[in-house]
Amino acid sequence: MKLAAVALALTPALILTVLNGCSPSTDIGGVAVINALPETHITGSPPVLDQTEIVVEFFWTGNDPDGRVKGFQWKMSSNGPDGISVMDTLTVDPASGDTLNPWRFTTSTDSTFIVTADSSGFDGDEILPERLQRFFQPHTLFVRAVDEDGGVDPTPAMVTFTATTLAPTVRLFAPSSLGSGYSAARRLPPTFIMGWTGSDPDFETGVPTRVRYLLKQALLPRGPGSADDLWITTAYEYNQFKDELITFNDPDWSDWIPFAQEAENRQTPFTLEESTADGAPIYYLFALQAQDTAGAKSLDLSYAGTVHNFRIDNLQRPQLTIRETFLGEKNYTGVGGENVAAQDIAQNQPLEFSWSADASGYGGIITGYRYGWDVEDLTDDEDPGWAVQFGTTSANIEAPITSFDSGLHTLTVEVLDNSGQLTRGTVRLSVVPVPEPADQSPLLLIDDVLDQGSNLWPNRTGTQSLNEDRFRDQFWETVLSRVSGWSPTADVIDAETQQEWGYRDVVNYRTLLWTTARGSETYIRRTFNPTGSEAFVWLETYLSNVGNLFLAGSGSVNNFQYYLNGNVGNIWMYPVIYDTDDGPRTCSNQNRFLSFGTREDEDNNIIIRGREAIGYRSLGLAVTSLVIPQTFWLSSSICGDGGFHTKRNCMGTKSVILDPDFKTQFVSNQTFPDTISIWSQIDYADLDVVGIPSPSANYTFGRDDEYYDTNPTSRPTNWSPQQREDGSAMVVPMWRAYTRYDWIADQHLADGDSDFPSGLNLTTICGAWSIDPATGRTYLDGVPMGVITYKTADSKPGGRADMIWGFDPYRMEHEEITNALHWALGDHFELDLN
Repeated sequence: MKLAAVALALTPALILTVLNGCSPSTDIGGVAVINALPETHITGSPPVLDQTEIVVEFFWTGNDPDGRVKGFQWKMSSNGPDGISVMDTLTVDPASGDTLNPWRFTTSTDSTFIVTADSSGFDGDEILPERLQRFFQPHTLFVRAVDEDGGVDPTPAMVTFTATTLAPTVRLFAPSSLGSGYSAARRLPPTFIMGWTGSDPDFETGVPTRVRYLLKQALLPRGPGSADDLWITTAYEYNQFKDELITFNDPDWSDWIPFAQEAENRQTPFTLEESTADGAPIYYLFALQAQDTAGAKSLDLSYAGTVHNFRIDNLQRPQLTIRETFLGEKNYTGVGGENVAAQDIAQNQPLEFSWSADASGYGGIITGYRYGWDVEDLTDDEDPGWAVQFGTTSANIEAPITSFDSGLHTLTVEVLDNSGQLTRGTVRLSVVPVPEPADQSPLLLIDDVLDQGSNLWPNRTGTQSLNEDRFRDQFWETVLSRVSGWSPTADVIDAETQQEWGYRDVVNYRTLLWTTARGSETYIRRTFNPTGSEAFVWLETYLSNVGNLFLAGSGSVNNFQYYLNGNVGNIWMYPVIYDTDDGPRTCSNQNRFLSFGTREDEDNNIIIRGREAIGYRSLGLAVTSLVIPQTFWLSSSICGDGGFHTKRNCMGTKSVILDPDFKTQFVSNQTFPDTISIWSQIDYADLDVVGIPSPSANYTFGRDDEYYDTNPTSRPTNWSPQQREDGSAMVVPMWRAYTRYDWIADQHLADGDSDFPSGLNLTTICGAWSIDPATGRTYLDGVPMGVITYKTADSKPGGRADMIWGFDPYRMEHEEITNALHWALGDHFELDLN
């Protein structure tokens, strides 16, 4: 109690008494003043109180007429549909004495509350789809100030609001066979896992707080005197009897389980019976329900949504993938005869096998692997061929690097799941003997150009197509007639007519001269196209162990690069940079791929797939591109269009020029000119012009020519050329491009015409990405169009570099290119020339 000041009127008699030594009275006089209680005001709340979120913030203040406020007490009620009731506000139950809704103390003048919203049927939402209908709950916040003497505001400030929330969602992520959309019961093995995931779109965590599940037999009792009980096996049957089959008050629902952060902690194993006592299959229903922070529960009980229908059998098998660096990968399921892969391999070819398996599609768990070489009795655990018995260590999922000198050898890999189901994969390897170099034939010509019936490159009179197979055959027969030991009847494969051939057919040759042209039906594309996964490219085995490759032709390396949509040229945004995992880019409403993407190895390391492409892994290239690509990197915001932004009449190949450094280092006996141009028999349109041809005139050559290890575009991806172990260049330029526009410009310059190209709209004539304004030359001036590569030189007999020409030699001036080919075959590949 506060005491008012007491004023005393001192009389003369009292003064006298004091002076005479009498003691004064010690009693306090006056009137006691009662404590004035504080007041409370709520000063801030959500702007719309009839539909707030479940996370709400309020502000308040208080004042005390005769002192100071030391804090506040608050309580939050959850109200019924008729508003606040007495029971909503009671602190203590008067009947039982139990604490109901205690006051809570705080010194703060604001607070954020997370409240419940667990009543369905929010007014006005009935017209919305069920997934958008909100849960709600009215609440009232009471706040009262407390003064220094413990006095509380007798009329607490209060505000009533209605919290709303969307219900959480929940679904299975395992087994994937129980994904959405099926209409009849699926099959699971006797032992399986159920794994769930969920979302809560209007709460900051984004996920439910807890889940529960119901597992029961999918049996609808019909009752006495009716037909047999009904097993539910389809969506149609379930939807007919849905309310009788699954209810949220079923006592068999599990306890609520906290929603774990990690997926592996959100799954439960089950083991179920396959059939009844009389052998009939048992069908099951599995339902999920989620609850969020506000107490709202998911109400969906849709078939193949949150309710799943399945039966048990032992027909499910793990999917096994066996892979080898150069042999590619193959998938296996079960133990059938089709689970055998046959491959030819080279003598002493290093083999690095690894494997992995997955049973999650049917809810299984892999429990063990084993493998062996040349196992005679697969049922005998003691067979000496088994390298390990079932387990999950690193020794169980990969084999040490091995090789074989001869014979037929079989790798067997087995995998078990937690239901005891087995998959076996078999790889049969046939060792193809590699003759000693002295016993090999010198050269095999592979004609992989689709030119039969071609109408390209007409002669001057238009009576013949000079791109026909018979003319090309004559050219190569003339060129190779000087190669000692080469036969035009025995040492040629025409891939256009001879479909079935491979490693076994080429291993007897020291050198492969592989001529090709960009096309979807070439042998390279048909045979070595990985279509998104590793594939056996036997050419890599040849390059590493047997001999040399001379790859020649427009778009030759491009043919090794797969297209995810199956359409040649419609997927890559050029240039192709191998050592990157850049994501796709969208141009004209289509995805353009900038990389081969990534994959995970057995140790969960991320592998850049471009490093596994033959262009990078076996040819040593870092970048490849085309003279006129369908799509290329024009700018950070624009995708270039081949034929519009860059045009063949300017950018097409006119000549190839011998690299001066290559000439100095490698060419001692030069019998061919430094510059070799397009064959005059097909390039007569330019050659027959009186004066200098116009850059706008039609030109038909060089669209698919390739260039390597350079990026003249503005694409920002970092890259660097590959290097040998000694630090020297892996790829050495031999031929460099000389484009038609640069050829025309040089003629004007030679004639003293310094005004060229004044008055010409080069953007229209050549395309927006053709002429470099800084140099006045084309962007492709001097790019490497032919190279030698040392990528596999150290591992093959002879140690010579391979050679790649990204243009068609047959299209060049015949006498001059013939002499250049003789230099390549004789001086570089060291074949005997007559």
